[in-house]
Amino acid sequence: MSDEKRKWRSDSERRADLKAKVDEIKEMLIPEPRYWIRHPDGRIEETNQVLVWSEWFETADRFIDHTKFSDGSYLSTIFLGLDHDGVYAIMNPERPHKPSLWETMFFRKLEEPRPLPFQKEKPHTCVNAAGNSSAISRTECEACHPRMITHESVFQWNWSSEEDAKLAHKYIATRIRDEGPNVNLDDYDPLHRGEH
Repeated sequence: MSDEKRKWRSDSERRADLKAKVDEIKEMLIPEPRYWIRHPDGRIEETNQVLVWSEWFETADRFIDHTKFSDGSYLSTIFLGLDHDGVYAIMNPERPHKPSLWETMFFRKLEEPRPLPFQKEKPHTCVNAAGNSSAISRTECEACHPRMITHESVFQWNWSSEEDAKLAHKYIATRIRDEGPNVNLDDYDPLHRGEH
């Protein structure tokens, strides 16, 4: 066998060994199962097949509750389909772990929209409806305006059951209505349990 063929075979063998090691590390780091599907009847199905999960994710109705407030802020509770506390399970293997598959987030309306973080406020060329082009800033460009941040994610909570997620959404929405959208929700545990 020529040296060139040995080298090629050696490279492919090294790639296979590396892939096996990466797969082994993934198995150690990412707890099983990795994905969950919520069926229309509320039943939750576990899967480790990313393609099955992603096909479901593309068309699934993941919204559990949504509350819009008079100032334009809103509270949203969704089914994630991923365990947001998976790292906790890895770091604390001796403790029992229930996956956090639901998430509630409060989005406060910004007084002034701002560009997405990766956008720089520099002139760029836009073509208007009449076909004329001009150098203007992104905030002045109607075509680019949808790329502006209009809400700021202020608070986030994760839940391990749909029942908890619905109940917490109700309590959080009531507190925001009672105290206004600038309410301080730091360390607020709507279910008074200390840990979710």
